[in-house]
Amino acid sequence: MLPFRQYGLRGSWGTWDYTDRVCLLHQDLTVYPFSTLALMRLRDGRVSGAVVRPVNAGQRFVVTGGRLSNHWLAWEELSPGDDLASPAQWRLYAAPLHVGRLALGKPALVAAGDTARISRPLFDLQGDSLVWMGNARRSGVLSGSVHVRDLRHGAAHCLVQTQTPLGPVSLAGKRLLVSEYLERSGARVGLALVGLASRAASLTLDLGNRYPLVHYPATRAGWLSWSLQLDAEGATMGLYLREPSGTMHLVAENHGSEPRFAGHYLFFDSSGPLGSTQALSQVRGVDLRTLHQFVLVSGRSEQGGEWGGGFGAPLARHTVVVHNDRSDWAQRPSRRVTLIRVYQVD
Repeated sequence: MLPFRQYGLRGSWGTWDYTDRVCLLHQDLTVYPFSTLALMRLRDGRVSGAVVRPVNAGQRFVVTGGRLSNHWLAWEELSPGDDLASPAQWRLYAAPLHVGRLALGKPALVAAGDTARISRPLFDLQGDSLVWMGNARRSGVLSGSVHVRDLRHGAAHCLVQTQTPLGPVSLAGKRLLVSEYLERSGARVGLALVGLASRAASLTLDLGNRYPLVHYPATRAGWLSWSLQLDAEGATMGLYLREPSGTMHLVAENHGSEPRFAGHYLFFDSSGPLGSTQALSQVRGVDLRTLHQFVLVSGRSEQGGEWGGGFGAPLARHTVVVHNDRSDWAQRPSRRVTLIRVYQVD
């Protein structure tokens, strides 16, 4: 069992990203602004509000996603309405982060768009580098691009351009992990590792999948991991692990998703059948030295024991943060709480 610290927060919270020092939390609300961001310092559990109201609150924009490093916080704001049903405007912001004081500097607009022309950005943040992808529609055809901006010096440029749509992107050191749809119609995905300075791909991999990629792939020190739907309905998800030598393993044949590396381990979320009230919820680990698999934390959904928190492949090297929102199971409002566990990894 890995050592951990556990904190309890009043209300319903989730984790969006974390480093070895700080965690980005989001809280869903029933009234405007509907979602707020907060920062938790991992060594002592201190929490401070980060984005309590959107920059565009006057236009009723809402905060819909966020990423952080030890130096910056980035987040997306979206105009009112259902962006899947009608065009919406989006804004991507970044602000300096002072971890010691859990405080933000003045936010700056990094990018903006309208979903009628370009998709909402999937973005990642590491150090001073912010990357975001978008799929533009021209004459009914989607093509992708990835931009990177040095937030400290303000320089931005296009890093990747494709003739087919892109999926999630993840930063890892001085390289970017890009997922690209290899066919204009269909789910088949390729992964590529692209140097931030050289803009050249050091690895390209065709996943050969028939069904969609699930959220973000992850990479660390030559290892790759990704999750795929194993059927058309998305009822099962398989988690794959690729060694630096190229050897591949299917490490979770049923419900494995949200891979993230820390120390000598791969961690991922695992759950029982979708829709089951008896589902088992776990965060599992794989020791990369032996490929031995183990359970980090486990609970049952019908008992309020759903653990997770790896969305977006966080880049912490020695830390794994998971959460368990138990607020829906509380008998009284005063007992609505979310548990945050911070595991220390060698």
